[in-house]
Amino acid sequence: PPSSSARGATSASRPRRPRGTAKRTLPAGVSPTATPDEVISALDRLADEFDEQLMATITYLVFDALERRITYCSAGHCPVALEFDGGDLAWLVSNGPPVGANFDSVRCTRAVALPDQARIVLFTDGLIERREESLDVGLDRLACALARHRELDVDTTAASLLDELGSTTMQ
Repeated sequence: PPSSSARGATSASRPRRPRGTAKRTLPAGVSPTATPDEVISALDRLADEFDEQLMATITYLVFDALERRITYCSAGHCPVALEFDGGDLAWLVSNGPPVGANFDSVRCTRAVALPDQARIVLFTDGLIERREESLDVGLDRLACALARHRELDVDTTAASLLDELGSTTMQ
């Protein structure tokens, strides 16, 4: 999943299965301009049709550069990190269960205005997850690493996070 910002984008880690983007796996009839909740709902339907045991976490996020805002729907995925120019960090938490586990529930899209110089950081649980350790500890570790690297450009930040946090993944 990518790590991105208003200043650029780069891939922060290799994607895990299922491979491909949501747009490539959408059922016929879903518009490319669908809202994030419509995309995730379509993936719920696809999961039901494909395999009753299929579950996946995903955050589908759309960045509107003209409006300086994001809209997103997150299905059981790690929270999105929103890093402000001054170094403060906000977590945009998941707003629904994983794809394939949404038993007749309605998905919703959230919108967040982005101040100048804010960065959006998306990541997999594999970057922060450690055996016998809560995800909160991993999120704290990521927050500290982001604070240390906040003056770096996006590509260097992504590489630094992978070097620092990825080297101890699942130990």
